[in-house]
Amino acid sequence: MTYGNTKTLPFLVSPRNPAVHNAGTRPLLPRFQAFGVVVASGVALLVFWLLRDRAKPWYEQSRIVARGRGMLAQSTRFWP
Repeated sequence: MTYGNTKTLPFLVSPRNPAVHNAGTRPLLPRFQAFGVVVASGVALLVFWLLRDRAKPWYEQSRIVARGRGMLAQSTRFWP
């Protein structure tokens, strides 16, 4: 590089948050961050589907199968 011939690089800064910046003329999301967002979204969706059945009322949940003798309330007691 000779004197007087400096190279320039476009630099993009977010107007809302100056700490968010990117080299180039358009905003880009790095691949590892995009992969992290996809994985986090998948985990959140999985947790939602697993916990969704627990939040349902008893009459919307899976079929109840009573084992044991006596009334259902007696066979499902957690403590005496």
